[in-house]
Amino acid sequence: MALYDALNDRKRIYLLILVMVLVAFVTGGITVGILYQVTVKEAENRLRETAQSQARLLESIAFQHYESDRSDHFVREHVLRVMRDAHARYQGLGDTGEFTLGHLQNDRIHFLLSHRHYDLDSPKPVAMQGQDAAPMRAALSGRSGVMVGLDYRGEEVLAAYEPVKYLDWGIVAKVDMVEIRAPYFYAAKITLLMAILTILFGVLIFYRLTNPILHALHMREQRFSAVAQMAADAILITDQSGSILFANGAAKRMFNMQAVDLSQEKLSHLISNEQGQKLLVAEGAGESRPPNDQLVEVEACRYKGESFPAEMGISSWNVDGERYFSTIIRDITERKAFQERLRQQAEFDSLTGLPNRALFVDRLHQALTLTTRSDNKLALMFIDLDGFKAVNDTLGHHIGDLLLVEAAQRISCCVRRSDTVARLGGDEFTIILTSISEGAFVEGVARKIIETLGETFQLAGQEAHISGSIGISVYPDDAVSAEELIDCADKAMYQVKRADKAGFRFHGEAIHAQAIRRAELESSIRQALKDGFEIYYQPRIGIPEGRVVGVEALLRWHHPTQGLLTPERFMPMIEEVGMSVPVGEMVLIEAAKAGRAWMDMGYPVKVSVNLFADQLKRKKYLYDTVQMALEESNLPPALLTLEISENLLPIDPASPESPLAGLRRLGVEVSVDDLGQGEISLSSLKRNPLNGIQIRQSVVHDLEGEEKARDLISDLVSISSILGLELTAKGAETESQVEILMERKCPEVQGHFFSPPLPMEVMSMLLKEEKDHAPMALRLASLF
Repeated sequence: MALYDALNDRKRIYLLILVMVLVAFVTGGITVGILYQVTVKEAENRLRETAQSQARLLESIAFQHYESDRSDHFVREHVLRVMRDAHARYQGLGDTGEFTLGHLQNDRIHFLLSHRHYDLDSPKPVAMQGQDAAPMRAALSGRSGVMVGLDYRGEEVLAAYEPVKYLDWGIVAKVDMVEIRAPYFYAAKITLLMAILTILFGVLIFYRLTNPILHALHMREQRFSAVAQMAADAILITDQSGSILFANGAAKRMFNMQAVDLSQEKLSHLISNEQGQKLLVAEGAGESRPPNDQLVEVEACRYKGESFPAEMGISSWNVDGERYFSTIIRDITERKAFQERLRQQAEFDSLTGLPNRALFVDRLHQALTLTTRSDNKLALMFIDLDGFKAVNDTLGHHIGDLLLVEAAQRISCCVRRSDTVARLGGDEFTIILTSISEGAFVEGVARKIIETLGETFQLAGQEAHISGSIGISVYPDDAVSAEELIDCADKAMYQVKRADKAGFRFHGEAIHAQAIRRAELESSIRQALKDGFEIYYQPRIGIPEGRVVGVEALLRWHHPTQGLLTPERFMPMIEEVGMSVPVGEMVLIEAAKAGRAWMDMGYPVKVSVNLFADQLKRKKYLYDTVQMALEESNLPPALLTLEISENLLPIDPASPESPLAGLRRLGVEVSVDDLGQGEISLSSLKRNPLNGIQIRQSVVHDLEGEEKARDLISDLVSISSILGLELTAKGAETESQVEILMERKCPEVQGHFFSPPLPMEVMSMLLKEEKDHAPMALRLASLF
């Protein structure tokens, strides 16, 4: 822009110089003209004075001679003499000045000429009717004056003419116009030449001075053209009316204008939406608009084609009072598609295409806001697919994915278009039902979903069967916030799953049923603490001796209606009602008493007791409970082993919150139970004050089919030996499993292959028989 300004400034200077030269030239011409006119006027005056004075002289001579009766010849001779004397005296008339006398004879003019051109004795007559000798004809006709006309030679002259009385002659004093004009023609030629030279010199200087600027402008134009043609964005230049003056290659390709005459097109034809049109109008009117570096999103339109999203930026500049605009347009179709894909990934489940958890929560908040304004109700459903895990494990993850996709489609078909179906993850789905006026509608939707999910799924040639558990919460009956509604629906769903599954339950009735069930459960557990719980004991066998080296205390419940229950049936219920601490205390005390009883019978064996998570959280209470059990039973601490699940092992045993240090001070042993879940590290085994580790049952079950399980046993045997820890393999049920454990030199084994969990009386009999006959050793010996 600076180059354009400099060029414009210099143009103005050069134009001013040119105007001054032209003014000087015109002024010189006018001056010459004026001087010429002055010269002509002076010449006229001289000639007039000369003609008049000579005419008066001739008149006086003729008058005197005619009074004295002189002859015409005498008068003529005397007049010629006077003419010669006059011509000699008036040399100031110039090189071409002369006096002529003439008289009319037989319609012809006869001249008595100046000796400068002709012999005075041989005058040449001129016809009166001709074009020549105009001054003389005027004088002979009796007039006097000054004129520019042709003389007797046919030359243009400035002549003063006077009639001569008494002689009927005319006198003319004349000078050739060529002589008058000659100096001014010369001056005009010089002036014109100077003007031409000045103009040429100015043009040369202008060229020399502006050529670098023009070259720089040319180079800049070439660079702009090269950059513009290589640019991926459309670049267009328009005038004040919006007509396109320039479009780069990208613009022609973007708008399909390769074969279009751009001068016939306007930029407004390429912008289709209202916002873009407003921007163009605002720019053209010079109104406020976004900064030049800010692009505005508009909708553009290809030439006689479809529209597409674009970004547009406009800037303007002025040249000689004319306003021009440069426009950059960027096609953002791919960016919009990419953003849409990102939005889909961020807000929608990639497998089913349903809204994910984030979008579900957002839509739930929006639905609650609209429901509050409309004074309607809203229902939230939590759906869990019962049996999905079995299908996924048996038929494979690919079939499981197909099942989720079809289940999502079936659920979506059961609701209205205004409702939202979302997948939270795994096999959990949610539904937001808006504008609910009665519970019957929600119940009908729930029944329809259960019915459609219960139908057989045909998945890649495989059949699958599932059902659905649905929990329902209602706004504002159950809760008023999104978080509370979600929690209520989730609780209602789990109540269905704990019942008979394949059903639905509203949160209100679920809470009531849960409260009743919880009260009944807590009452029955408290009653079981008095007379319903019984501790069974399962022996641990030392390899290869085959002797009982310890027992594990396992709780059983003699339920009044359901019979004998194992821990997996009632332990979750104990934890649910918060009774794990008193139950754990009872088991610990009773097991310690049993260990002391066997010791008194001569069978000192270690007794292992499993600790609950709630017991470990109450460090001081646990310490006091173990100390009390040891004191009441008088059992040596070395014969009591407390088992802690692998996932409950403290991360930092040195922390004041860790209960292990206090237990070790009491002298009891601590062992890690269910090792093999992959949640513990070797460093954790080294840091914690442990006495033993126990391999979980699932690892032992895999020994017959998986080499990895056998390698794991070998590794644990090596690790326990290095760390000085006792190692026990739990859940041995077959002869093959025991053989593998013996091959891997596992020191202790526990499982149904040797004995199931037994009541204390039966366990006492087994210990007595084992001491007397060593039945376990004999059974082990049969394996070799």
